[in-house]
Amino acid sequence: MLISILLSAVGVYSGHAAPRQALNVLVIHSYHHGMRWADSVSQGIQSVLDNPTNTPLIRVSTEFMDTKRMATDDYFEELHRLYKIKFAASRFDALIACDDDAFSFLRRFRDD
Repeated sequence: MLISILLSAVGVYSGHAAPRQALNVLVIHSYHHGMRWADSVSQGIQSVLDNPTNTPLIRVSTEFMDTKRMATDDYFEELHRLYKIKFAASRFDALIACDDDAFSFLRRFRDD
């Protein structure tokens, strides 16, 4: 339901609107790829956003923060530096935080 609200807010479901460029969405998971819960959430998000009938098309990028294994302040600072470099030339129309650590990370570094 939250994804539907998000997509409505950015105009994805406006069927009569003129075609727009693809929307870019960044999904940030608190945990690691291969963790059953994180993979299940990722599949749910992909099932909605990776639909070729979406107008405009939605491009999904996914990051796994791996905070079950490492969650120190130094680690979050390093992730912040890495993401600033990695996504310097990127523009995202929406960010999706999966679980508390990802949400806290986005709130902490939202200005960057």
